[in-house]
Amino acid sequence: MLKVLPPYAGLSLERVRRAVDLAGRLRADGYPVPEYWDVGAVDGRVYSLQAHCPGEVPERLTLAQAQRMVELWHRHAAAAPTPGSWPAFALHALREGAADGPIDQAAVRAAGPGAAALADEVVAVGERTDVACLRSGDIVHGDFHHRNLLVDAAGGVTAIFDWEGAHPGDARLDLATLAFWSQATGQPCADWVAARARALIEPLARAAMAALIAGGLLTFAVGARPGYMAWALEAVERVLAPQWRLAEARM
Repeated sequence: MLKVLPPYAGLSLERVRRAVDLAGRLRADGYPVPEYWDVGAVDGRVYSLQAHCPGEVPERLTLAQAQRMVELWHRHAAAAPTPGSWPAFALHALREGAADGPIDQAAVRAAGPGAAALADEVVAVGERTDVACLRSGDIVHGDFHHRNLLVDAAGGVTAIFDWEGAHPGDARLDLATLAFWSQATGQPCADWVAARARALIEPLARAAMAALIAGGLLTFAVGARPGYMAWALEAVERVLAPQWRLAEARM
């Protein structure tokens, strides 16, 4: 399967090659990652060529599939060959952001008062987060949810795909992402996944993860899907903001 990646500064050829190498390390250990045959660039557009995997993307994530995803997620921990600088990168994204980064604070603030108020909260989360509460040696998928999953006719997991943005960092972000999308889209397994996230991510780190997801979601809505903003604001208020507000209240 040929995949041409969007022209995003964070998806340079070098970055994607490193991501594919990380995915390959998991695959070598039996993780259901598609086999990547090539990564290259043509006319400035990065592409990946990977083996076809059987299965379909599920419309609904069952409890058994969610349990399998979390079982696989545990294997992300301490799997990076060398730790990265992700904790400092994440805190900079929360506190300041950048037009070419995962969170564009200025663009989100310009989207309206509701978005601006949430952007201020995201900055506040970053300011009170200690870099020491974040990990750096895991493999992070970066978009770990059921729309990057393949299942067979019996509902079994055959592959987790879309690894081109993988990086060393704190894999708890992947579990927080799975919990968010399960809750925000009303998946049958949502309560179970949310409970696992609460049990496995301590509150201050979970607050930071929630703020990172919120900032990224609002930035995506501003830059790529303006019609998506109303839903994004509602989802952040309902699912993500309570996590950092509760953590703040406990401090």
